[in-house]
This record gives sequence, structure tokens and C-alpha cells, in this order.
Amino acid sequence: MRKELDLDMDERIRVEIGVEDRVAAFVDEHRDLIAEEVRADAFEAVEDGLRETWEIEDTEAEIAIEALATADA
Repeated sequence: MRKELDLDMDERIRVEIGVEDRVAAFVDEHRDLIAEEVRADAFEAVEDGLRETWEIEDTEAEIAIEALATADA
């Protein structure tokens, strides 16, 4: 997704993750690790970024990202 938005690997992003309830608890529990791995400074609504649906271990997840510099400008 970073490549599609032409983002540097270290560029900080905002992330929105939409998953079913049973997986949402897991995402919340591991939020700090996820943030570190994807270089996210915020988990909140993404307005103008890239939004894709992924199949992760038989579970559908909608993930959206946008660069923070762009989002805050």
C-alpha cells in the first residue's frame, strides 16, 4: 500500500482498520506492535488515503492508510 501511495518506508502514516468484532479485540490488544511495524502515529479515520480490502487468514479486513504530512496539511 505504501508503494501505491509512493511513500517512503519510514514515512509516518495514519491507519484505519475495519475488521469483525472478534478480530477487532486482537487488533486493539496489539495496537502498539502494529503501529511500530507499519510506522503509524494514529489509528483513526482516513479521509483521502488508499483503502483496500485484504483477506487475512480467512478474515476480511479493510485497511486504509494516508501519510500524516498530507493528512494534516
